[in-house]
Amino acid sequence: MVNALRKKFIIITILSIVAVFAIILGVINIVNYSRVAKDADNVVGFLANNNGAFNIPQGEFEPKEGELPPPEERFNKDDFNRSLEEYKLNKETPYSTRYFSVKYNEDSTISYDMNHIASISQEEALNMANDVKDSSKTSGYVGSYRYKVVDDGKMVIFVDCSQQLDYAKNFLLVSIIVAVGAVLAIFILVLLISNRVVKPIAESYDKQKQFITDASHELKTPLTIISANNEIVEMESGESESTRIISKQVNKLATMVKSLTALARLDEATKTEKTELDLSTIANEAIEAFSPALTTNERLFDYSIEDNIKIMGDDRLIRELVSIVLENASKYAKTKTCFKLSKQGQKVVILAQNDAEGIKEENMDACFERFYRSADARASGRDGSGIGLSIAKEIVKRHKGTITAFGDKEGLFNIKIVL
Repeated sequence: MVNALRKKFIIITILSIVAVFAIILGVINIVNYSRVAKDADNVVGFLANNNGAFNIPQGEFEPKEGELPPPEERFNKDDFNRSLEEYKLNKETPYSTRYFSVKYNEDSTISYDMNHIASISQEEALNMANDVKDSSKTSGYVGSYRYKVVDDGKMVIFVDCSQQLDYAKNFLLVSIIVAVGAVLAIFILVLLISNRVVKPIAESYDKQKQFITDASHELKTPLTIISANNEIVEMESGESESTRIISKQVNKLATMVKSLTALARLDEATKTEKTELDLSTIANEAIEAFSPALTTNERLFDYSIEDNIKIMGDDRLIRELVSIVLENASKYAKTKTCFKLSKQGQKVVILAQNDAEGIKEENMDACFERFYRSADARASGRDGSGIGLSIAKEIVKRHKGTITAFGDKEGLFNIKIVL
């Protein structure tokens, strides 16, 4: 159990760290990629507003009185720089941006602006523009080129984002490598300190196991003496109410000691010997033994067992598991008990049901806690220690299965085991 606790501590710690790193890296890289797209959209937006080109002003025009500047010079450098700032671009952007555009003219001709790109031919530019028009999208990526359709579909502007995307991909790769390295370093550190972390729990658990084992052995002798003396009193003076109470309480304590010993033995066992078992036969034998107890006081007992159900398991423990389930049903059933053994796909399912007192439609896995007994079970006056289902849980756990307890809408208490 201590090793299992240590493994669980390491796994939970590492998974938590991995989850935190994944969230942080995911957010950072998503923001990074979004920033690349946003910056490209700003450039494309500026180009779309200027007929697909930056049209950088060359010099200043000094008009004579009454003279207007030529059209290409009416847009001076100050206006140009202010326009760049509106799109969150700097003065170097026009010189560092690689872009091109394809324009579909009204006379069915196509014109190109390929003066600011070297890696794309006119034919490739036309193919890319046609693909964009066919997709009916107004913006997005074609490879590493961010595009925008403007002028009611008459022009497609492309901006080369390959350098920015390469930076983003490299950052992603480096961040993943750093994160993996950090996780490995943390894993080694956690591995080294995990023994120290679980040591107090291990010591407490060992002391608990030792106490249970010692208490079980120490109680056997006085119980045997009490039982023997009670029998002597009955032989000499006859059976009385007092001797019957003593006998009943001794048997109750003896059963509890037996259960505690079984639980301690399960806790101490490090390995479960498994062989192929005929679970159908084991279940039929257990039902034959418990039928009288299950049908007392005119109670109904219904069972269904599929033939030739085989499992790999420990014969003694599996027999004890079935007995615990049936004993629990016989102890608390009011009018009926059902037991089913079936094969569902690759899994074997055991389902036991009884109409115990106070059952509501809810999860009732608390009944697998050691020494747990519900208020209704205690009020029923039936003997019980709250250990039986704890043992069942440990047996199922050793066989890599699951066991659950729940109430259903019909007021039945269900124990479901999947092996």
